[in-house]
Amino acid sequence: MLKLLDGPTEQAESMLLTTRETARALSISERTLYSLTFPRGTLKAVKLRGKVLYARQTIVEWIASQEAGQCNGSAVQ
Repeated sequence: MLKLLDGPTEQAESMLLTTRETARALSISERTLYSLTFPRGTLKAVKLRGKVLYARQTIVEWIASQEAGQCNGSAVQ
């Protein structure tokens, strides 16, 4: 599970993960991550200074939505 922020003293930089960091955290390839990223997929990202970055909270929420989809029987098998 992704480590959430420790508190308000965390810097904004630590709130965002690079593509490589996000892929590692999700145990998927960067290519798979790109296919899951909006507009191709449902995972939202931001682009800053030419880099695609993922907010930790967005990733946690996305994982929860994927789990909810599986519980509702809408998961792809």
